[in-house]
Amino acid sequence: MAQKDFAGDKKYYRVLKILNSLNEKGSVRVAELAAEYDVSERSIQRDMERINMTFGLEQTGKGEYAFAAGVSLQELRLSGEQLSALIFMNELFKGMGGAFSKSFEGLFHRLAKSSPWESPYSIIMPRPGKGLDLAKLIPDAETAILEHRKIRVDYLKKGVLTNRTLSPLKILVDNGFYYILAMSDKKGQYVKYRLDNIKTLELTTQTFTPPADIEKAIRDATSVWGAMPARDRKIAMRLKIAPAAADFFRKKEFFPLQKITKENPDGSIILESRLAQLMEAIPTILNWIPDIEVLEPAELKTGIRARVEQYLQKISPLKTAG
Repeated sequence: MAQKDFAGDKKYYRVLKILNSLNEKGSVRVAELAAEYDVSERSIQRDMERINMTFGLEQTGKGEYAFAAGVSLQELRLSGEQLSALIFMNELFKGMGGAFSKSFEGLFHRLAKSSPWESPYSIIMPRPGKGLDLAKLIPDAETAILEHRKIRVDYLKKGVLTNRTLSPLKILVDNGFYYILAMSDKKGQYVKYRLDNIKTLELTTQTFTPPADIEKAIRDATSVWGAMPARDRKIAMRLKIAPAAADFFRKKEFFPLQKITKENPDGSIILESRLAQLMEAIPTILNWIPDIEVLEPAELKTGIRARVEQYLQKISPLKTAG
């Protein structure tokens, strides 16, 4: 049995190594890879399916695969769109921290014949803090999602560590943070858990049936706060966007189900959206002050005002003693 290094039986590392073997050896055998990485042949077969979707493989014998004719990492020519996607993936891997980042950067160099900084594209995202390494959690979380298996986690919330059993549905990435979206105990509802607050993660043999509407719940969301069933979007929101910011809102959907209902002569616009919870909108609204005004609902208007007033109180000049 091969000695394990950097969780060698874990999925991402395994796929990177298999790609390298295909490139250097010309072909690989499923049975040999399963023995090398101490996993089932079914796991290796899934790895080959992932590689085939991206690069193209052909079966050269029973349980044996090679790159399809004309495919080679050395000869690969990436289009602008493919290069942009590859850089975005590189930034996602960097967000995980640890060895995943270095592994993918090496793959990027091999595919693109350059480092990410030598390309014409650059994706700006928050960077992981020192010591952050999600590599040990991601593969098992992904396996649980693909195989609909429950996981046991030790989760840190407000300084308290609790043990929970989750039914994970998706791994979400929002503003540089990774979350596990899981089924709630309440039917038809979802709960989000920050991956960096999960201290241990263990796969179980228990299985669950994922909801049928999970794709639409995520597709309509514009932030992690919005990964909710469509039926929960009961909050009607109206905003006025000042001329200085209006063009940005014309060209990008900042809010779920966003639509412009009025173009004013001064260049401002009226925008409508439907929210499942106010936090879907609050961070974005705060980010665009003073070029954004809440028209409704009143609860959102009051909440934004309270946050701004709280901030202003904190930065008010201190009164001198005596």
